[in-house]
Amino acid sequence: MVDAALQPGQILGGRFAVVGVLGSGGTATVYLAVDQLRGEQIALKVVHAHLSRDPATRRRLRREVAASALLAHEAALVPWDLHELDGRLCLTMPYHPGQTLTEHVGAKGAMAPDAVRQLGIRIAEALAAAHRTGLLHRDVTGNNILVEAGGNAVITDFGMARVESQATKSTGMLGTAGYAAPEVYSGERSDPRTDLYGLGCALYLAATGKTPFGTDSPMAALQRQLEETYTPVRELNPAIPEDLARTIESLLRKSPADRPQGAREVADALRAGVPAGREAAEPVASVVSRRAHIEPGTHVVVVREREEDRARRRQLRVDAKKERKTLETEVARRARELVTGVLAYVGLHSGEDPTPEDLLVRAIAEEAGITSELKAPPALVEQELVLVEGVSPEAARRIAREARSAGFTARHGDPTPPGRSIARVLMSLVVAGWVLTSLVASIADGVLPIWIGSMVLFTVFVAFLRRQGRRLDTTDLPVAYTNDLTRWMKTPEPGRFALDASPAARAVPEKAPEAPVEAASTRGGKLLDRVRIQLDGLKSAVDTLELPDVARSDLRDTARDLDARAVDLADDIDRIDAELAAGSEDGSWIEPRLDRLRTKQRGGEPVDAGEITRLEKALDAHREAEALVAKLDSQLTAATAEMLEIAATAARVRRELLSQPEPEKSASEALERLRKEAELADRARREMGRRAAREG
Repeated sequence: MVDAALQPGQILGGRFAVVGVLGSGGTATVYLAVDQLRGEQIALKVVHAHLSRDPATRRRLRREVAASALLAHEAALVPWDLHELDGRLCLTMPYHPGQTLTEHVGAKGAMAPDAVRQLGIRIAEALAAAHRTGLLHRDVTGNNILVEAGGNAVITDFGMARVESQATKSTGMLGTAGYAAPEVYSGERSDPRTDLYGLGCALYLAATGKTPFGTDSPMAALQRQLEETYTPVRELNPAIPEDLARTIESLLRKSPADRPQGAREVADALRAGVPAGREAAEPVASVVSRRAHIEPGTHVVVVREREEDRARRRQLRVDAKKERKTLETEVARRARELVTGVLAYVGLHSGEDPTPEDLLVRAIAEEAGITSELKAPPALVEQELVLVEGVSPEAARRIAREARSAGFTARHGDPTPPGRSIARVLMSLVVAGWVLTSLVASIADGVLPIWIGSMVLFTVFVAFLRRQGRRLDTTDLPVAYTNDLTRWMKTPEPGRFALDASPAARAVPEKAPEAPVEAASTRGGKLLDRVRIQLDGLKSAVDTLELPDVARSDLRDTARDLDARAVDLADDIDRIDAELAAGSEDGSWIEPRLDRLRTKQRGGEPVDAGEITRLEKALDAHREAEALVAKLDSQLTAATAEMLEIAATAARVRRELLSQPEPEKSASEALERLRKEAELADRARREMGRRAAREG
């Protein structure tokens, strides 16, 4: 049966005036309508007739509307209320003028990197808020994310997308092909990391213009998901920053344990410009050498001394035996010594002011996060040199800015390959000669089209040269530093963590905490192991860093509090899992069977009245059990989200302490963050206790 479409101008329930169709899906059709009571435009989602007649669907939608009322986030478009309007089951919700992410990408192609980042932050924060209230989306796709020009992205369909796990097994409603996480297909119970998988697919679409696994064939998409077969983000769009690409790809991991530990971790990583996921969050059990490192890339920074500083710099080259002494350099040196002595005598010069070269070295050290002193390489006194090579564009931009502040002329960009300059000059001469000859011939012959064509070609060639000119010619220039600064450190730094020089660089402590010898078998036990790995890593970092005794003691105590709360939450998770397993009998057959018997009875056929009575009692019991399962499932989601956030917070605080040049300055911020997480965990634990008491 095909639902009769609502017509523009039609009024439902004497209140909602239909304007037109916004979209349609497998569960409902969405209309733009005017709420005549509110006096504003709304989105009216009309459930398809075959679903609206299903009592189970009605109960589920009522639960979802009630649960969505607890979710207050600007990027979550949740339903206001459920209505029965002229025989139709409808949801009312705020109207968002944007188009779906799928439509946006289809019309305009991949989004700009900054737009992808902002989209990820908004949707991840909305999911984090939902998970803390115990609400899973379960169908995060490009069709359920709405975007508009100003970046005001929202995620919708919380009220319709959620499919309880018991219904999932019986109806086959497993989410959208190519977006649903692999664990959903195996019948495992979803948790917050399931939503993160869908977020990763949506961000991949936004960044590349394509879905990672395709949506044409569900079985083919699932096979590619299980094999983690997709084209890397930066192969399809090299403009995407490394950290953003790695975060997106970490969300697409087949195993939930290998994905980021929570939506808030994803939002924080995107905002900070660091990769999220297992590689960034979990300690690696290995011992590595100390290294000092600038974010790797292909860019270089070229500096040149300024005219007004040339005399002083020439003296430096003389002192370094790179140039011969001359009368001019000796006179300049004597004059400088005389001026410095007079200023020191009258107290205007201490003799300890940093030189421009000192400022260059300091800029390099600060970019690498090094607190100890770096050696100054011999190339630093050359007239023009490559100050640093093999760094990211962002790092090159910051270093160039500091070099200009220090009194140098600085440029940054990609280096020109050897031979490019000569080839460019030769090409310029050839094209210029050809254009000049064409101009002379066209003017002499009076052939205007040839003259115009020559001018157009010349303009295009000039534009090409200007673009190529942005690349830096570093041929024959000496190099001061590379992105790996280990050889230039005067003394190794205690507690310094290692950084690999590859683009996939990641930080690990010198001694990583060991994983539990015996792996836990329950859901709560596995999450507790995950939390304790991160808390042990944090405690190890606190013990090795030079912190005030009070700060160290407070951090240890707060970590112990978090561990205790994690133990309580793990017990609750295992209890809920046991209750869910005990009530997992499939009762979906009861209502259809009862309907058939009643229909036969009304038709005059003989039926067993006792069976009808038994089925009615069984249906009531099944509905109560179904409601309890929904509540328990919500509690399980909230508790799991809290456990994952504890682990993510501990990992994030540990990384921040290790990466700070002066950890004691960040100890108070780390302590405040841990205390806040402990309070949230305690609040979640108490709320779960109250829910259990009410339901008992």
